[in-house]
Amino acid sequence: MWSLRLSECAALGDLAGAVEALAHGGDPRWTNPDDQHRTALHFAAATGELGCCDFLIQNGADVFSLDERQCSPLDIPCLGNQVPAVEYFLDKMGR
Repeated sequence: MWSLRLSECAALGDLAGAVEALAHGGDPRWTNPDDQHRTALHFAAATGELGCCDFLIQNGADVFSLDERQCSPLDIPCLGNQVPAVEYFLDKMGR
């Protein structure tokens, strides 16, 4: 329940909600089986909310995680032409 909430908050760019969900046991590595097995980091990347992305990474989210289409969190802002988010993820991935 809290892992799903963490993903929902990430999708909305709701950092306060993400903090609460993590505090209650939300897992930043959890993949949503009902939404292409994406992680909270995939959802945060889609919004371009880099504060939320940073929070998730600092708390164990995997920047190299792949969803069921083999997309990483980096791929999401690439598809949306979100240059700041692309640069952010390239830096976090050591590229």
